[in-house]
Amino acid sequence: MELYREIRAFYIKLPYSYKIVTPDTIDNLWELSKGFAINAIDISKNNEVLIHSDIEFNLSNWNEAIGYLRAVITLLNAKSGHMLVRKIIGSKNSVRTELEGYKITKRGVYNTNMPESPDFIEDVIRLSGRNKKLQQIDAMERLFRFIEEQEKDKDNEDIG
Repeated sequence: MELYREIRAFYIKLPYSYKIVTPDTIDNLWELSKGFAINAIDISKNNEVLIHSDIEFNLSNWNEAIGYLRAVITLLNAKSGHMLVRKIIGSKNSVRTELEGYKITKRGVYNTNMPESPDFIEDVIRLSGRNKKLQQIDAMERLFRFIEEQEKDKDNEDIG
């Protein structure tokens, strides 16, 4: 059972050298990021841009995140970008984390694997903002709240 979902990162592979990115471009990236839960913007020597986020997943935020990534793609003159969504899944005996990747272009959104960039994967894990133990505690709290809500609904059905 899925307990929680959040948008964790945006990834863009630059079609040019990272050295061309100016301070004005970085300022414009931060300006675009106003109103979003953006933690960090990294530009690597491998010509990769990684934007770390902590955005709760819902339809409104999903649409805004796609619009944001498309604006970033346009600003950086790239053809596409990727969005990483983290899911917390609870089962009877465990809680686990899964990552989903989406490729965003000017034409559409596609479910796809994430780029196989070791820097990207390491950065997402390193800058996730929370360690694994805190993630598990958070997921367990959500699971207990979900169970309590289910029990309340069951009690209300029994009364009604």
